Amino acid sequence: MQQASEPRYSHDSNLSAGSLAEPGIYLVSHRVHAVPHEVIIRRPMILPHCKICGNVRFSRQCSLPQDIEESDFFFDVNPVPISLFARVLANAVV
Repeated sequence: MQQASEPRYSHDSNLSAGSLAEPGIYLVSHRVHAVPHEVIIRRPMILPHCKICGNVRFSRQCSLPQDIEESDFFFDVNPVPISLFARVLANAVV
């Protein structure tokens, strides 16, 4: 029986479209039509081609930080929706 192998991420900081990328924040550079911009990759993926210039480069800036809900440093983290928070503030008596 053959075991599934771990994904082979490229640890190069200058990846092309078609490369397997691990989660992180990447700086994307296009040929001429756009200034470099950052994107977040939340799960492993094959990097896409640009719809306009085709060949873009992805430079990994850093890994993603841990979600606060997954941190062992905090008690029951239960984010309050902004709309509920705004209603509570609006109804608060000062």
